[in-house]
Amino acid sequence: MLGGGDAKASRSAKRGTDGKLVELPAFHEEACRAGERIEFVACGGGGYGDPTKRDVRRVAASVDRGWLTSEAARQSYKVALVLDAEQGVWVVDQDATARLRAA
Repeated sequence: MLGGGDAKASRSAKRGTDGKLVELPAFHEEACRAGERIEFVACGGGGYGDPTKRDVRRVAASVDRGWLTSEAARQSYKVALVLDAEQGVWVVDQDATARLRAA
């Protein structure tokens, strides 16, 4: 909506004890043995408004929380981040972000 992106598809899968991932159909009932697990990715929304207008601090906070990768922040939101190794948090590279958003 208003320039937001497309939503991603949901998916369900079962990870076996051997590490292999088996995709499951939607609305499926599955039993797990010890050591197996179900992985689910919710579709989420496609966003509201132009992603390049999002507050860069909020984008950095999303990366810090693990909701978004730094690569996705760069690609989708045009926000360049660098990891502050001392503090263990992502910080905005203001100059690189300005160049990305101007392009």
